[in-house]
Amino acid sequence: MNLRAQTLEAIHPFRCLPPSLRAELAEELVEHAIAPGQPILRQGDASDRRVWLLARGRLEQVETYPRERPLGVLEAPRFFGERAALFDETRPVTVRALTAATCYSIEADRFLRLLKEDVAFAQALGDLLRDKRAIFAAFDRFRAELLHGVANGAISLKSLLPLYRALEPALHPGYAPDSEIDWSALSYAVRRLPANVTRTLTFFLTDELPERYAALAPSFRAVPTEARPRTVYEMLPGKSIVILRDGMSDLVDLVSCLCLYAVEARKIRRKLRGPGAIDALSRLPSDLSALASGGVVDAAGCADLRSLPFDVEELERLTSIWPEDTLQRVREIVVHHEDFGLEIKKQVHNYNSVHGERWTAQIAQATRALVGADPTELPAGLEVHVISSNTHSVANCLSSYWPAHAAEIERWARAERPALAAALAEPADLVYAAGREWLADDAARAKERRERDLGDGFVRLSESAFTGIQVDLVDLRRLAGRAIDPALPASQSGANALLVNIDFAFGQQAADVLGNLITLFGRRVRSINVLGKAGALVGRRGDLLVPDGFVEQGADGLLPLAHLQRIDVARLAARASGRAVHRGRLLTVAGTLLQNRRMLHFYRRIWDCVGLEMEGYSYARKIVDAQRLGMLRDDVDLRFLYYVSDVPLATAATLAERLDAGEGIPPLYAITREILCGILERAAALPPVRQAAR
Repeated sequence: MNLRAQTLEAIHPFRCLPPSLRAELAEELVEHAIAPGQPILRQGDASDRRVWLLARGRLEQVETYPRERPLGVLEAPRFFGERAALFDETRPVTVRALTAATCYSIEADRFLRLLKEDVAFAQALGDLLRDKRAIFAAFDRFRAELLHGVANGAISLKSLLPLYRALEPALHPGYAPDSEIDWSALSYAVRRLPANVTRTLTFFLTDELPERYAALAPSFRAVPTEARPRTVYEMLPGKSIVILRDGMSDLVDLVSCLCLYAVEARKIRRKLRGPGAIDALSRLPSDLSALASGGVVDAAGCADLRSLPFDVEELERLTSIWPEDTLQRVREIVVHHEDFGLEIKKQVHNYNSVHGERWTAQIAQATRALVGADPTELPAGLEVHVISSNTHSVANCLSSYWPAHAAEIERWARAERPALAAALAEPADLVYAAGREWLADDAARAKERRERDLGDGFVRLSESAFTGIQVDLVDLRRLAGRAIDPALPASQSGANALLVNIDFAFGQQAADVLGNLITLFGRRVRSINVLGKAGALVGRRGDLLVPDGFVEQGADGLLPLAHLQRIDVARLAARASGRAVHRGRLLTVAGTLLQNRRMLHFYRRIWDCVGLEMEGYSYARKIVDAQRLGMLRDDVDLRFLYYVSDVPLATAATLAERLDAGEGIPPLYAITREILCGILERAAALPPVRQAAR
């Protein structure tokens, strides 16, 4: 056996390759005779992405800047330099020869093809990187510190901040404290934090409103969160209570967003350290929007504005993040210093709370009112279809109100919202997108819509019992003979089914939410459908993702789905209006900010993931468990579909940059229609079921 073959057989994970592939690779290796002292890799080099094998000799790893420092010795046989190929990183250290050495190099593209060609090789490499080379140690340290705080009843943001920065979050490229203000990342965090974050010193985090506050709760002021459903009340100035959803995901999301905010708020405060900046803040008008848009202000105001270290673009960013009381927000950042106290009272080992129990009881009561029977005693043949969605797209497609007013709304939109009309080629999509504003113009229209939906068999639960999960129940039998979305199959007899349409669950909460529905409806559940938005590791915004399995971040558990998915991919592609449809595994992440480029490349190349989201693995795990227990039928139809809302490896297409209507609305309705078609076609084929008297 020659030295090339011996080297590949001696080095893990190359020894995991089948002999034929190993022999083929041996012929492709490029040999290098290295003299003592000769560098092979240079720290900071971005041009060389080759992977190296050391066959003979000894090498040293050296950090050459900011000062030279030896890091360790590499002994033959072994491989090195793989991170440049896998993660598109610059060389982290210099590697040079201590003795005369023989090395072989593999081109980056060939190395990446090996991962596609042999699963055993990919998994062996993944295990080595995770366990031996600890590429995810930063995530483990952050989570451990957070759990330590949960156990002690107080989370130290000061302790978490350096661990957060060590994560190098993909959505926060400006994580370094000495970098420029990352306005996009700041906007992302602020929209997902309580609106009073700039003036709150203490957040009391709990999964249940303490009994001692129950009598005072009506006097607490509700605090909105723009882009993330949260239950937050201001108890008194400077102190707010946050009712966390079940599971750890809500807590991780809140705390990581606070970390991002703290990093960027500190940068803003540092910019205001110049002489006279505080005095200028005290004299500026309370609303900066006129200044940011070039409006005319008096001479004193202009002088004060020039004394602040913000240019016109930065003022525009500030006013877009805080459109109201902008100056007051800046003042609060100056004096706050991100001195957050985070008290927490949360169950660590049992994530199920009474929230889900109350929520389930509400659904049972609403079901009895709608169909005239308890969920455990539904009429024979009446099937249940569960959908997890944003709720409004499903409701829009099934409502007979929109077809009745489509022509009027379309005319209004083309006259009043021409940019929106130009972005949406599908008339029904335009009707749904413009319809909300059209309804808001006239209270009578909104009232008519509600009455029409009631007649169509819609019931919306007004309370979410602190779960944050809105619920619509739809008796599909009542849609018989009614016009609905034109892309859905018409039915003269009605579909013999009850639709349970729930809002997006959040992370680990998904398992509890779906588990409660399975417990409630049991083997009557005929399909479980998840439609939502996800990040993509391939393609672009607006593309569609069809998962054939989910991989859990951290444990690297895999749950295959392909054998259960009931998706007509050809029909879906026809609905996609030219957008690409990608099939493959999806990664279920622990949090939107708990991901970095290294992690995303790892799961793309080792696990062949095409995208990422937060709930899929939790849903799939609960389905598998319920089937094994006999609570859910083995032939239940599954439909998991996502549209791409962000491409986190592309800086200009992350969640920090908002989707426009043309990017988000067509793919959302494409996957909504595909799921509803599957449900309606199945349900319409069943024998009719008599409706209970009302």
